[in-house]
Amino acid sequence: MVKLSEFVTDPRAMLDGMWVRVDPAKYGELEILSCGFTDEMLDARAELEWAAADRLGVDRNRLPNEA
Repeated sequence: MVKLSEFVTDPRAMLDGMWVRVDPAKYGELEILSCGFTDEMLDARAELEWAAADRLGVDRNRLPNEA
């Protein structure tokens, strides 16, 4: 379980990302690049969701969880 004290609020890490080791006992050397929800990321996510809604022929605000 992750502890609240392990969360980082470094502004540089929010933009550039920070490499984080994932449970070494379970996954060995696995690391992921984690970063904050930047405006660019949220815009890219919205574009992907809107494109999916358009392909499914549904209202962009009512995109289903699965198709």
